[in-house]
Amino acid sequence: MLTQAIIAPEQIRAQLDRTLLHPLFAAAERRARLMRFLVDQSLDGHAGDLKEQVIAAEVFDRSADYDPKIDSLVRVEMGRLRSRLIEYYAGAGRNDPIQIDFPKGSYAPVFTQRVIPLEAQVAVRGAGLPTSLPRRWKWPVTGLALVCAAATAAWYLPGLIQPAAQPSLAVLPFLNLTGDANNEFLSDGISDEITGVLAEAGSLRVVARTSAFQFKGRNADVRDIGRALNAGAVLEGSVAQQNGRLRIVAQLIRSGDGFHLWAQTFDFPPQDLQKTEGEVARGALRSLVAGQPDRVGASLLMSTKNPEAHDLSLRARSAFLRGTLESTQLSVQLAQQAIDKDPSYPVAWYLRGIAESTLGRFGIVPAKESLERGLASFEQAIELNRSYGDAHASHAVNVWFYYWDWPRAEEEFKLALRLGSQQAPNLYGATMAMRGQRVEEAHRQLAIAETLDPMATAPRLNRAGLWAIQGEIAKARAEYNRVLEQNPAEITAIIALSALDLAEKNCTGAAEKSARLDKIGPGMPFSLTTRAWVWASCGRRMEALRLRDELDAAQPPGLSFFGMAMVDGALGDYDRGFDHLRRAADGRESLVLTIAANPAFKPFDRDPRYIALVKRLGLDR
Repeated sequence: MLTQAIIAPEQIRAQLDRTLLHPLFAAAERRARLMRFLVDQSLDGHAGDLKEQVIAAEVFDRSADYDPKIDSLVRVEMGRLRSRLIEYYAGAGRNDPIQIDFPKGSYAPVFTQRVIPLEAQVAVRGAGLPTSLPRRWKWPVTGLALVCAAATAAWYLPGLIQPAAQPSLAVLPFLNLTGDANNEFLSDGISDEITGVLAEAGSLRVVARTSAFQFKGRNADVRDIGRALNAGAVLEGSVAQQNGRLRIVAQLIRSGDGFHLWAQTFDFPPQDLQKTEGEVARGALRSLVAGQPDRVGASLLMSTKNPEAHDLSLRARSAFLRGTLESTQLSVQLAQQAIDKDPSYPVAWYLRGIAESTLGRFGIVPAKESLERGLASFEQAIELNRSYGDAHASHAVNVWFYYWDWPRAEEEFKLALRLGSQQAPNLYGATMAMRGQRVEEAHRQLAIAETLDPMATAPRLNRAGLWAIQGEIAKARAEYNRVLEQNPAEITAIIALSALDLAEKNCTGAAEKSARLDKIGPGMPFSLTTRAWVWASCGRRMEALRLRDELDAAQPPGLSFFGMAMVDGALGDYDRGFDHLRRAADGRESLVLTIAANPAFKPFDRDPRYIALVKRLGLDR
């Protein structure tokens, strides 16, 4: 029996390994290589890129001028692969817990959870084969991977299979057809706000913006998009402008077969944009879920009557999502302008809060000051709208980072979850993982987060970080490398890989990673502290001491005292290490809250000062 389920990528890869051991595949190297490539690419979020030319080059070593009209190699091999899979699942694979298929006309695999009869499970156990992987909590050799993943504040781990009980939807970025590239903020903002409104309704599982926007500008098949995002339907549309009026064309498509469930055109004056966004959301919701459409009418979209404030908030959101220091500073300014236009607009306060909180991570604003500004903005947003789930989730993070009040933060996380916040599972799981407590619950929340944001880079980093914590070093390394394939300048992945190198006594590899950081951010504190950490761990003690002392004397903006404590630990200088940890706590560096879960600080815990610090941070509760 087959059931539709959310299946963790590592479970699919484990099933693939078992399948390819069968003689039908093991004796045919090209067939096995083809299947592994297609599955890996799909799990890595590249299902939409699986074209004949790509497969021919990557699997069958064909040249760049390969022409599928002349050479039918790929189609022939795919036909053979489908035939062998049919034969396999009719025989040896009939009791496999996960079935991997390739529908005709597509190179993207479909993964199906299978309900195995009890007698078959007993037979499997009797043969001495594991039916599930044991959960293990291992301390790794080094704690730097934990440090790096915690820095993203988005810990992540798949691993739980959960039935897809709710209809699922992805809102793709609307096309900007206004004829003005400067209006990109408008089309993106409309898509983003509709995403939030539909998630807020509570009747759908809505894919997060980060993953849905991976398909911006790509002419991908809706069926491939649905499979990549695990979404049963896709909402897409466009925004045009003519004669002072706006036009939104929206259509809802079932991703399984491309069937159009709903479509509508809206012509309206700019001041009615919020109202129209609500109408688009209601139209999609009615087509997918019976009842509850009125909840959309009370959404955050309708929380300002000032069109200028709404326009400024869309610009602030767009600037923040660009992710640079300059765009984040611009986001603060635009959000403040929206507040000036309408001080009762909770979205503007929330946007100012997330931008203010982020500035501290750039090192431009001290972490403590950044958290204080963020707290004030989030509290105002919540005061104006008690049902603002994402504001509660972000506020909960800042409450823990600033006040070290975990019970209060956890209650607010739970409230954000009840309110349907898309951010809450990720952030709640992240903070529990940073504490190193209630690991199973952290796993559960992070598995939920994966279903909401299956293609984002941050979840991959966090998944890799958790694997490193659990001692699954090979898996962690592979995932970090996949991230770097997508973004070679991803700092967190490079630092984490250097830590894994040092855990394996590979000083050459760690030094190479440190050199890469120097090229990305020459002279930046994160690059310098990593270099000092590598030197201290690899016998270059005097050079590490000299660099640490230079950093201590200069104290450049953005210097992490927690990172300096890591260097101190590698040098065995625990007095200096405790001083740096105290300064990190006083400055409200979030990473100091990982010390109880971070094995790098195991040598510190024999000192009464460590016990006092753990108590001060509330990590003993």
